[in-house]
Parts: sequence; structure tokens; C-alpha cells
Amino acid sequence: PTTAPSRSTPPAPLAERRCGAPPNPYGYDFCGGSRIRKPARGVCDWFDCVPGFWSGRGWLVQCRDGTVSLTGGRRDSCADNQGYHRTFWT
Repeated sequence: PTTAPSRSTPPAPLAERRCGAPPNPYGYDFCGGSRIRKPARGVCDWFDCVPGFWSGRGWLVQCRDGTVSLTGGRRDSCADNQGYHRTFWT
């Protein structure tokens, strides 16, 4: 007897694949992958970047107040924005 091929599980809706990250055209998410050390030029058009964002020396993170910073991996990450919350990935 021939068995029918198993059906694959459909991909999760986009919102779930972002793992809670805001919608954005870059595919940045909170799911895991590679750290973002050189974000796209227009990142601050999509996210609420901290003042002085481009002078940050780390990877892309979300601070506890919801702002986005380039201070991931630093002891003082998001120090002026209620502290570090989570890392963006690509």
C-alpha cells in the first residue's frame, strides 16, 4: 500500500515568528539568530531609538522603556532607559 506524504506544519504567522518584536521591514525579531551590530540605516524610522543611537558600541537591543539602543553587551546597556530588556536578532 502507498501512504500519502505527511503534511508539513504551515509556517507560523509573521507576528509569532517575530517573537513579540514590532513589525519592521528588516526581519529583526526577538526569536534568536545573529546579533545585529550594523543595523539598517532606516532602523530609527521603524523603532524608537535612544538619543545618540548611532554612537552606540554594541548590538541592537530593546530597553525596558521600549526604546532601541546599540549598547548590547555593554555593562551600561540602556542605563538611561530603565535598563536592558532583550536583544534583537536577524
